[in-house]
Amino acid sequence: MSYTNLTGTSIRYASVRGANLDGIAARRNTERLLAQMHEAVPGMSESAVLCVRELSVHVRSRARYMQSGSSVMDAEMERLARNAARPALGPVPANAEAVVFADKAELLSCLARDYVHHLLLQGWWWRVLLPGPSLAVAAMQMWVEEAAHVPAALARLARTRDAVAFVRKLGDDEASAVAQAMVHAHGLALLAEDGAVTPFLQSQSQLISPSLSNSHHVDALTALQQRERDIRDALPEAWAPGLSMPQRRLLALGLSLVRMPGLVRGSAYAQVLPVLLKQAHFSMSRAVIEVREFALGESLQDPSLSASLPAVVPSPAGGSRSGIGLAKPGDTNKFDTGHAKNLLTDEKISLLELPVAKRDDVEPIKNTSPDKYASEVSASLLVGNTQVVETEFGGVFFLCNAALALDLYADFTRPLDHGLELSFWDFLALAAVDLGGPAVRRDPLWPLLAELAGRKPGKRLGADFVPPNEWRMPTDWLLPFASDVGDWQWEADITRLRVHHSAGFVVFDVLRNEMAVKAQLQLEMAPYAVPVLTQLAIIQCKQITAFARWRGWLMPYLGRRVARALGEVHWRRACRQLLNLPGRIECDAERLAVYFSLEQLPIAVRIAGLDRDPGWIPAAGREVRFYFGCDDA
Repeated sequence: MSYTNLTGTSIRYASVRGANLDGIAARRNTERLLAQMHEAVPGMSESAVLCVRELSVHVRSRARYMQSGSSVMDAEMERLARNAARPALGPVPANAEAVVFADKAELLSCLARDYVHHLLLQGWWWRVLLPGPSLAVAAMQMWVEEAAHVPAALARLARTRDAVAFVRKLGDDEASAVAQAMVHAHGLALLAEDGAVTPFLQSQSQLISPSLSNSHHVDALTALQQRERDIRDALPEAWAPGLSMPQRRLLALGLSLVRMPGLVRGSAYAQVLPVLLKQAHFSMSRAVIEVREFALGESLQDPSLSASLPAVVPSPAGGSRSGIGLAKPGDTNKFDTGHAKNLLTDEKISLLELPVAKRDDVEPIKNTSPDKYASEVSASLLVGNTQVVETEFGGVFFLCNAALALDLYADFTRPLDHGLELSFWDFLALAAVDLGGPAVRRDPLWPLLAELAGRKPGKRLGADFVPPNEWRMPTDWLLPFASDVGDWQWEADITRLRVHHSAGFVVFDVLRNEMAVKAQLQLEMAPYAVPVLTQLAIIQCKQITAFARWRGWLMPYLGRRVARALGEVHWRRACRQLLNLPGRIECDAERLAVYFSLEQLPIAVRIAGLDRDPGWIPAAGREVRFYFGCDDA
């Protein structure tokens, strides 16, 4: 790793001075003292990154050094943290002893901003955080390896109007590397590869399944067109001139994760975004070619302009070359890979070759007001502040472990496994209502979940989610119910065939086909070993929405699975026992921590393992952790 580890405490070097010192003993004692230092600095968030220029501790005797050295260092560290400058808020004084970043996203945004304004070499903290022979290589490696925090960093750069300028300075390979690392970190399985979802410049009608009826085809096309307008309006930075395809893709994906988190995981987004990016890229290329041709025509009529105008000829790779002539034999067409260079792409140079600018010579960055899309996400979740919410339903977050265990969403070990396209926070909100009752809507937790999901006030829960039309329960989901001896029941109407488990949930719900009912039932039941199957009365089922039907498939099972995990017979009582736990939520752009009273935590929750730290959840875009204290939360 060519940059300082941002997790835990890192010390570049330590020195001990004194009279008659035994070098080996002094080293051993110093290592022991450093190990005794507290990891957390009082008053600092766990997400914060503190960079100290130098920490000096003076003691008069070896005995005092061993007895009180660690406490003295803790006190000095607390003083440095209290007086630390924050580069995100303005220029750092030359005599600053320490700097602090609210989180890694703020660090990345400050790194990019100083890169854009040629100030990287002026900050001593960058030489501490990015040791090694090349600042440029270390900075790019940090953006790739900390890709989980890139969306929040790009959102902050967009607020100061630096996002486009920074991305424009990245090479195509660098932009692609950051984008792909971000796709993996956030589990965007449908966007893992350029052009993997949508063929080259497909029309909108080609993105609709041919199996749909005419009316459904029109509805789907209308919905897709609305998605196109939403994406185009929400990401103005991605359509800026002078960007290559990989640069546009990086901006679009990063800002989408902040501005439209409920939409970015859906198949409609994965279908529409590549088309919009290619349309923007080629429309901009055509506009530049037309301008160049017009200028060239004027210069041919006016010889005085001909000498000063460099002619630019587009190459097959989408780049540009000075001089008039044919493409060189070595040039290749890169349009199909999505890595074509735009005609206005800046020349990429190393950071070490940049002219060093003094802070006095650079115009200070103005405090611009948030753009019109930032209102969809709380300002506190963008600028590094921490929201604190007191809730009576803190146990809702224990369902994070249930969702990961059922593979509804992927964990950090396999982020690209395809899970639900429903926003992770909308899933928690839906489960809270269905399992905990309507009272959760009046709790402060409810608006927080809506905010995390990017839902505007008044927007329906799960509005961007397109549920599947059929349901077949995985066979391993039934293992906890293997001891049930009740009969399964089936029912059918002219459109659907359903089988209900004796525990009270739907095993499968599929569309009727041309087969006889009994034949289709036998075919669908093949993966399941059921001793007795009885038929319900054949009735015409109520007309319900696809979302309500999907909700009726998943939530009854989840409630009964929670009851089995807690050893309860009645699933509603088990869900109340799990969800109705008071807690304090602390949430920022990178993490969500929930604090509980250990005295109020049911022992059954601990035995079931639902209180384990989920850690980084790609679909949530945050690290989720639980803390338990002896006092009330």
